[in-house]
Amino acid sequence: MGDRPLMDKFPRLYSLSMSKGRTVSEVREWVYFEGGEAFNWQLLWRRHMFEWEEVLRQQLVNLISSVEWKIGEPDGWVWERGNQNEYNAKLGYEVLLEDPYHPQYQWLKEVWALASKGNGLEGNVK
Repeated sequence: MGDRPLMDKFPRLYSLSMSKGRTVSEVREWVYFEGGEAFNWQLLWRRHMFEWEEVLRQQLVNLISSVEWKIGEPDGWVWERGNQNEYNAKLGYEVLLEDPYHPQYQWLKEVWALASKGNGLEGNVK
């Protein structure tokens, strides 16, 4: 979410999580009640939290609750720079040329570095 994965934004919570490797959509559930509906977050932890960790947990819940989730739509990454939100190598390269040091595009530099080292990604980067 945003410019960094949740595990990087909340490393302490990630270390306590029993849901590592699950997507946000896998830990949310729709709850219907009279007059509306809401998400219930199924976040599982290895132990009870200290008070300062509870503050972090609430920040995490506030962050993921601030997103407009829709029933039936999978969560995932969206490339907002191209047509139909699909990534292509040409646009990715152009973005890096625009601002090669922007932290939001660090992942893109890593993909290009892997592809250039012959790690089997050559045929997968279009």
